[in-house]
Amino acid sequence: LLGEAALELDEPFPEAPGVWRRAFLLLGRHRRALVQLGLAALGMQALALLMPQFTRLIMDEALPGRAPSLLAVLAAGAVLVAAFQAWVGWLRERTLLYLETKLDFDLEKGFLDHLLRLPFPFLNKKTFGDLMQGFSGLSAAREVATGSALGALLDGLTAGSYLVVLLIMLPGPAGLVLAAAVVMAGITVSVGHLQMRQQRLEVKARAQEQGFLAELLNGVATVKAAGAEKRSLSRWLELLGREYTLGLRRQRIGLWSEVGLDALRQGMSAAILVWGGYLVLQSEAGLGTLMAFLQMSSAFLSAFQNSFSAKVGSR
Repeated sequence: LLGEAALELDEPFPEAPGVWRRAFLLLGRHRRALVQLGLAALGMQALALLMPQFTRLIMDEALPGRAPSLLAVLAAGAVLVAAFQAWVGWLRERTLLYLETKLDFDLEKGFLDHLLRLPFPFLNKKTFGDLMQGFSGLSAAREVATGSALGALLDGLTAGSYLVVLLIMLPGPAGLVLAAAVVMAGITVSVGHLQMRQQRLEVKARAQEQGFLAELLNGVATVKAAGAEKRSLSRWLELLGREYTLGLRRQRIGLWSEVGLDALRQGMSAAILVWGGYLVLQSEAGLGTLMAFLQMSSAFLSAFQNSFSAKVGSR
């Protein structure tokens, strides 16, 4: 396990065009943590594949055969797998927390060092809100590097393994699940582009609002001496209202996406129950196989959607 590593104050900031590339270069310095994260992800993936198989064996073998000893063994195995899965999940989250802390520190230290070395004419053109927005963007860069990029890779691998098992279990319904995943990906990408467009406007509006607020607070004595309190308040409320309006519009777009994806997921589950139920009645599949297939299809769609959401969000 990773120990409580000290923060390196003199570690050089990588030279690269753009904060995103610098964040990924910083991430590459922590290879040990990345290897540990990858091993934890593979462990969780293998354990997640085991749980639906316990369901299948219990419903297709233990219960129809009235085998209490087999049922007890499977139940104990499921408990052990769940406990080990929780431990591996804790390890993964601990490693991510370590990477996020290191990247936050390195990015803020490097950004301030870079800012202090910029020429004065360039800095003189920037408002306080622009500079603070730059610091806020560092958190977004860290989230892309540790959350979006790594999350998309891990979720993509997990989704691929689920799909292979689904195709082996029930090829026909697996094709339906794959088709639903493609439609969900299209919805996620389309909505993601709309949200990114709104978010750019929202970020710009937030920088203007924060810059005006900082200038207003710093010069409050001058504002009161000039009798411009109402005009200043009105201007700030105008900027704040624009920021909240853009944020509300972006969230409404996301709400419609969530409703559409949830409806598609529910419809797919109903179709699998009907199709799988027919296969069970025709003795082409067991009831436990159908239940395990439903569990794995839900997990596959979640991993697939998370991988696409992370890719869209990182752009």
